Amino acid sequence: MITEPRAQNPARPAGDREPLTRRIALPAAAVGAAGIATAGLLGMLLPHIDPFGTGMPGMLGFVGEHASTVETAIGILALLVVGLHRAMPRALAQVAAGLLGLAAAISLPGSAIAGAGYLLALIVVVALPVLLIALSLRHPAVGVPLLALLVGGLAAGELTGAFPVSAFLGVFAGGIAGVWLTLLATASHTLAGLALLALAVPVPGTRVADAVRRARVPVTVVAALCALPYVVARASWLTPWPLLGPGREVLDAQPGTIVTGLLLGTAMLVGGVLTLGLILRWGERFPRWVPGVGGRPVPVPLAVVPALLVAVLFAVGGPGLAGLGSAAQQVGAPAIEAVTMLLVFPFWLWGPLLAVAAWGYALHRRETARPRP
Repeated sequence: MITEPRAQNPARPAGDREPLTRRIALPAAAVGAAGIATAGLLGMLLPHIDPFGTGMPGMLGFVGEHASTVETAIGILALLVVGLHRAMPRALAQVAAGLLGLAAAISLPGSAIAGAGYLLALIVVVALPVLLIALSLRHPAVGVPLLALLVGGLAAGELTGAFPVSAFLGVFAGGIAGVWLTLLATASHTLAGLALLALAVPVPGTRVADAVRRARVPVTVVAALCALPYVVARASWLTPWPLLGPGREVLDAQPGTIVTGLLLGTAMLVGGVLTLGLILRWGERFPRWVPGVGGRPVPVPLAVVPALLVAVLFAVGGPGLAGLGSAAQQVGAPAIEAVTMLLVFPFWLWGPLLAVAAWGYALHRRETARPRP
């Protein structure tokens, strides 16, 4: 039986194999685009949930009640581009992917960073006891006292009402539908935006890559330091001079607010520490006391992919949070408030630096994995 040779796309020369990153980006873009369309449709069906955080600055704020419709259209168009990507001429495919990647990124929910912060704070509440238990099993002299201190502190806080973690959990659970829909939209936007831009942007040359690899340590340190202003501001709530929040009298009357602020500050601190993991030893090999994977190499995608997703989230959502300062300035507040917001919420800087740090980490791991002559 004679079969005809498979037709080749004239825009794609035979044997022109796409780089691995782009072959991965195509299904990732499809998943993200489907998530965007789903979040948009749910927003249209459940408008009372407000997944786009109209109370906070966002790039879709100017379309108001039509945000869900725009969201759905972006998701469907992105799905079409992904489905037709290999059949389109390369230049057209890159332009279409780039435009929709930018659209997916800039249409992030206004509450995206806040929602991610609350989720990370919840993860800290759950994960910290688990990690201390694992540490206690491997190093009892260190882990047991720390675990006892944590349990005792939580019990005392709940019984006295001074630091009721249950208050934070109640706030999180109270708007659970909106929280999860916002997180779905946020994850979908960042994934689709990153993957589509990866399809659109040409792979940089080796000279640029070498420069990134050499600069990865100072870039990563500066990126991690971006967490400090917010951490310091929230830690000040334990002093008589609280910064960036209600006055001392209000905080004393609302201990739940203090706990929420401190947990969000802890989440930001964890983000800074995880950023440093891109240059520290435990970011390349799991600590030996971690059950199941202790001593094994950290898979590169496990570090790079979340870092790049968070970088997109910060780079796009950061200017929106800085807009809070601009809004305050417009109603008569001094310009110092706008500057304060830029400094306390430096996501606009953290995002690009984190992307470079993740790229440098990947280059470093590839370099160290090569067999030495």
